[in-house]
Amino acid sequence: MQFIDKAITALIHLFKSISMAVLTFMMFFILLAVIMRHLKHSIMGDYELIQILMVVVIMMGLPFVEKINEHIAIGLIVDRLSQKMQVVFDVVAHLLTAAVCLLVGWVNIQHAVATMLANRSTILLKLPLYPFIFIIGIGFILWGIVALLKFAKVFMPETGNPNRGE
Repeated sequence: MQFIDKAITALIHLFKSISMAVLTFMMFFILLAVIMRHLKHSIMGDYELIQILMVVVIMMGLPFVEKINEHIAIGLIVDRLSQKMQVVFDVVAHLLTAAVCLLVGWVNIQHAVATMLANRSTILLKLPLYPFIFIIGIGFILWGIVALLKFAKVFMPETGNPNRGE
């Protein structure tokens, strides 16, 4: 279990680094596009490219956000329940998150294959769409795996806990 967790964590950190690099590129590209537009030499497809790159930034960042528990959670009711009931709600939330994310990821992988076979691309830049749809699918699948790992950790003994006799 620890090997899987470490492998997924390494992959998540790789995705996070790619997301940060793409975001940095987008920042400079938008600055360049604005300057060029001011000089009456606009960059063709700048808006299209930024839209496509936002997919990369968001979908490669979501698994990291799940891993560090930074998704928005409003616990107005759940926080008032007993600790045992909060754990039950967490287990159900992890299972539902995993199920939905894995399903959405699988559907997007299938859609990416269909898009690749149909040879669909963006309008101006003619960028193929399937790599970005694959990124959506992989991002959701990785998010679902993180949720499954969280679910499994609820039932696993804590490593290094001297009271567990490990």
